Amino acid sequence: MQLARMDVLKGSTPLGHFVIDSPGIDQASIIVLLTEGDKGRICYGLGMVGYPPKSGLPPDVHFWFHANPQPLLREDFAKRSHSLSTENGYRVWITKL
Repeated sequence: MQLARMDVLKGSTPLGHFVIDSPGIDQASIIVLLTEGDKGRICYGLGMVGYPPKSGLPPDVHFWFHANPQPLLREDFAKRSHSLSTENGYRVWITKL
């Protein structure tokens, strides 16, 4: 699996980002791997919603694929604990701005 970064924005304001180890290679293929519950848990991890997290994204919030000029290296994330596992078993690391 490769690592991909998705920025999380509310309107045009960046709230943070997450990195996911998934077979997805672009925005559409990554979004399709995330369930509505996964999206709600990512928003909870960014402090955007209370507990328990609701399914889906709050209004005006969207995920945007961030094409990295340099590839994300698995070694860089191997030492970090992942923030959550998706319902399909992919690991997600969340960074709040």
